[in-house]
Amino acid sequence: MHPVPSAPERSGSGPSRLLAVALWLSSLLGALAAIDPATMRPGAWTAAFLSLIPIAAVLGVLVWFRGARWNQPQMAAVLVLLDALVVVSVLGNIERRDAAINLFLLMPPALYAAATLSRRLVRAHEVVLVVACAAAIGSGLDPVLSIATTSLIPLTGLLTASEMVLHQRRSLEQALDEVHTLSITDPLTGLLNRRGLHRGLADVVLTGESAVLLLDIDRFKAVNDQHGHAVGDEVLVALAQGLRAALHPGDLVARTGGEEFLVLVRHTGPDLNARAEHLRDSVRRVLARWGCTVSLGAARIVPTVDPTTDLAEATDRADRALYTAKASGRDRTAVDCASA
Repeated sequence: MHPVPSAPERSGSGPSRLLAVALWLSSLLGALAAIDPATMRPGAWTAAFLSLIPIAAVLGVLVWFRGARWNQPQMAAVLVLLDALVVVSVLGNIERRDAAINLFLLMPPALYAAATLSRRLVRAHEVVLVVACAAAIGSGLDPVLSIATTSLIPLTGLLTASEMVLHQRRSLEQALDEVHTLSITDPLTGLLNRRGLHRGLADVVLTGESAVLLLDIDRFKAVNDQHGHAVGDEVLVALAQGLRAALHPGDLVARTGGEEFLVLVRHTGPDLNARAEHLRDSVRRVLARWGCTVSLGAARIVPTVDPTTDLAEATDRADRALYTAKASGRDRTAVDCASA
């Protein structure tokens, strides 16, 4: 069975630039806190906090201009640095319990991770959030209720938001994948349509042994007129299944018209007529129960630098060969004279 071309990768600079803005805002808030002597107490955590502020600001510039080209582990590392900036701001604060509100600054990296990273990295980042909240609030507070209200409530909000965004993202991606599949496949036969065929060209290397085969069911209108469209649909589905079974890995097959099918064969061997006749004979046996026959036109591809043009040119010659097969009595194979 031919592979369905994958959906184009969904990417863009928008999410990475939002993360850059979050880095800059965190740097700005950190700088304002650092210059307030009533906010940060002297010590190692404050020193670490001060060193992270310029790093986050510079990283924001890099993410703004280059973040769209960074891979997911690199972006996850940026999120961890942003998490660290928030956590050390709490650890270095004179009133750590009052500074717990700062933990909600972990919301932007949590939402960014859920919206853009893989599920494995999202789960890893959620573990980082748990550790961050525990480290920032869990130590230095005696009453259990204080620990619960100052750490579990922000943590619950962060994890809930992360999971909700991740769930909605999965639903949206599934819907987009379904729309993509519907846009490139024929709903009756499940084969590629013309759009899907051209998308599939991206994964195929055309050579001088590649060829286009056009198949058309002979007198198909009579089948619909005599037996009804339901039977006609059965014939089309059976033909599609026969083509799938007869093709080699890497070949593409598409329904390009009502009863017309196109097969892109990557390697035909030296005898194109024999390969085409073998395929036609295979599907003819499948259609025998309905008394249907097929005509086939074949043409080799002359490869150039543009596969789309190569396919169109070979399809045009195969179409003329198909017309010859029809004019010669149907139920036969005709090969383009330049391909024989």
